[in-house]
Amino acid sequence: VAGFKDDTVYFCEPYFPHAWPQRYAQVVPYRIVGLGAYGNSLVVMTQGHPSIITGVHPDAMTVEKIPLPQPCVSKRSIATDGYGVVYAGPDGLVSIGPTRRAIVTDAIMRRDEWRKFGPETIIGAIYDNKYIGNYRSGTRGNKAMVLSQDDYPALSFLDMDARAMHVDM
Repeated sequence: VAGFKDDTVYFCEPYFPHAWPQRYAQVVPYRIVGLGAYGNSLVVMTQGHPSIITGVHPDAMTVEKIPLPQPCVSKRSIATDGYGVVYAGPDGLVSIGPTRRAIVTDAIMRRDEWRKFGPETIIGAIYDNKYIGNYRSGTRGNKAMVLSQDDYPALSFLDMDARAMHVDM
């Protein structure tokens, strides 16, 4: 189990979720916004560059700062898909995983177009291998974007105004 406060990620003692030894704490360069996981990796979304913490035991974790200047602008936009972790950044939807560390919406929209969606308001979830991001925008209204990362990025929209999202597996 992992948790965070300010710029520090804390890991519990394996199989003892009530014990959080200080020696397992890992500091990242920026203030943390949220966490997402895939495999043995924990993606740390921050107010600056994201980081990845990897390892199989809390006393042997390594921290890697990702050279991608994309802070997370909406904690509620964070979701995990088959590619890794996805979240809303200031320039587009960011995907960080074992084979991809990029802005996935680059191929379909520019930064100024992305900003019109109100990325700081996005609430995201993965359903049917698609990222569904509900947004509240003064210029675009309250809707949801549906992004498919399979093969070539494709974007569509739904008339939906959600206050929260949950996917029941």
